[in-house]
Amino acid sequence: MRTFIEDYLYDPSAAIASAAEASASLDWANDIDDEIIWSQLASGEFKMYEEIVKPLS
Repeated sequence: MRTFIEDYLYDPSAAIASAAEASASLDWANDIDDEIIWSQLASGEFKMYEEIVKPLS
């Protein structure tokens, strides 16, 4: 099985089409409550993650 990056390097439009098709079947995400997402974004763990991935300026 190839990865998206390998597929993209070989044929960008086919890789994007395949990824779009795969993402269309994420019906499980429809049941996620927006409030849960916002509460996770406000958590200390997420703040720490932001600091780790934030580019140095």
